[in-house]
Amino acid sequence: MRIFFYSCKTTYCGNDCVYWRCPKRCVSRLQSLPVLEEMTDLSEAMVCARPIANIPKSGDLMFLFAASWSELEELISMRDRFEELKVILITDIRTQKRDEGTFHQLQPRYIAAMDSVNMDGLGEVVSRMLANSKVAV
Repeated sequence: MRIFFYSCKTTYCGNDCVYWRCPKRCVSRLQSLPVLEEMTDLSEAMVCARPIANIPKSGDLMFLFAASWSELEELISMRDRFEELKVILITDIRTQKRDEGTFHQLQPRYIAAMDSVNMDGLGEVVSRMLANSKVAV
């Protein structure tokens, strides 16, 4: 199983960068986990319509990052691209008073809030998913 990351926005970084809204910082934080060191960031490739060398295939793991409700809605509009992938959704919008059923339209295996992502817990979830994919092969 290969591991990918995708965000509708490539970056929020600037003088007023907010850590929990920045996809680049999310990628960096995720790649700090040994199990995610080889994760491929597809954000710029998909936005720029560049050819993607490593196209996600059925059964691959995809981290989706949404820093706002509009980004979540954009991901939902693209959900057919993620149907056969194992999705982990990372967002900072979980604390807002909205219908959590919206999150589940992407059929995530796990949902984490960027401002409180428990990296040890997330690493364990990914490790179990990788172990289960090896058993299934």
